[in-house]
Amino acid sequence: MAATLALQTHADHHDHPGTRPQTRSGHIRRTSIRRYEVARLGRIAFFVLLACAAVVIALSSAVQPAPPRPDAWTPVIVSEAATLWTLAQSYPVAGLSTAETVALIKESNALGSATIHEGQILQVPAQFDGSVAIASR
Repeated sequence: MAATLALQTHADHHDHPGTRPQTRSGHIRRTSIRRYEVARLGRIAFFVLLACAAVVIALSSAVQPAPPRPDAWTPVIVSEAATLWTLAQSYPVAGLSTAETVALIKESNALGSATIHEGQILQVPAQFDGSVAIASR
């Protein structure tokens, strides 16, 4: 213990950057070694955590489920007061918001904008009554 205290009292003004502090006899001080090892372990732990975070982010973006798509489409004739928003509200897709359904209708009808005109024929998600089952052979 006395040797360790004697080593710690040595002035640090003779230390050179990048080298381990030494006593006058040339021995490396124990406290400096411990600080060096702790700092090194801290850097290693930081980079391991950073790598784990990168893997989690990569996997979470790759495993996202595909958005729901309607099973069938049906043609509708656009009325005078209709908008894509009102069509999306009238023909919802389970699991999609109205805004997402608007985007889906725009995409499936190759519309460049949200402007639609009276008399225009658009494909919209088909509506099915879930209480009726159809069986076939």
